[in-house]
Amino acid sequence: MEGDVFLMDGKNKVEISISGYNYTLVGKEPVEYLHELAEYVDNRINRIMCSNNNLGLKDAGVLTAFNIADELFKVRQEYEDGNKIAALKKEIDELKCDNAKLKNELSEDKSVNNYKEELKLAYENISNLLIERDKMLEELAKEKEKSNNLHFSLIELKSALVDDKSRLQ
Repeated sequence: MEGDVFLMDGKNKVEISISGYNYTLVGKEPVEYLHELAEYVDNRINRIMCSNNNLGLKDAGVLTAFNIADELFKVRQEYEDGNKIAALKKEIDELKCDNAKLKNELSEDKSVNNYKEELKLAYENISNLLIERDKMLEELAKEKEKSNNLHFSLIELKSALVDDKSRLQ
């Protein structure tokens, strides 16, 4: 943490070391955060280099960047899937609430047959929508599982590629 400087424009200037090379980072994030990022990248590069002694720093850096990008994409997809599921659940809850209101109105107003029939149709439509939403949630879960399986296949291919590359060198 020596050499850390707070600049006038609210930015922090930090000296870090990654794989024995020193770098200067400038950012608005706290100094501790910048050091934590540097340590994370350094650890990831060192792990890759330790797993394959034939890799140079450049190749290890590219593989590290690829692995971190892979993590980012997965987290982003999980976040987006979570938002979709949450929106569908909210819509289902709203439909259930509307459904309950319609049921109450249906039982309270027996004198108007046309209105009652319209409410029955609305109830059936809402029920069908709920069934469709449940199917969509199931499909989303299946697609997420497929995505996870593809990810593991990608990792295995990546590992095989690294092994093949190291054998070729």
